[in-house]
Amino acid sequence: MRYVDLSNKSHVRSSADLPDGFSYPPSFLEYVLLHDGFPADLSPWTIEPTWADVEERIRKHRGAPVVIFAFAQLEDIVACFLVDGISNDRVLVVNPFLHREENGVWHQDKCVTLAELENFLAWLAWTRDNGFVPLDQLEAK
Repeated sequence: MRYVDLSNKSHVRSSADLPDGFSYPPSFLEYVLLHDGFPADLSPWTIEPTWADVEERIRKHRGAPVVIFAFAQLEDIVACFLVDGISNDRVLVVNPFLHREENGVWHQDKCVTLAELENFLAWLAWTRDNGFVPLDQLEAK
């Protein structure tokens, strides 16, 4: 396996900032290096490597640490690697911001897993097949 050094890139976190036992899957590192992040054709997805409070919400929801790597703008969903001791490749797509109304008061206290995918490459395919409207189409209206 070829080592991909992205330590100077803002798209990934240093190993000191990652959960114990986690390392980014090579497919993710190679993709980010090749595209210097995510290309425009993945809109509305953008690289989002640091959201500790959201990662904690998802950890409580799933019972295992996660490492967020992307955020879908205007969709309130994130993609993250599940750190479960089995594989660092599994990807969760989660809405950690689901709101509910109770007695006229809105609460943001629920996480919903929208997809659980085998790996980063499966997530790339999912992003292209999930029916999101690209941001540039929204802005053109």
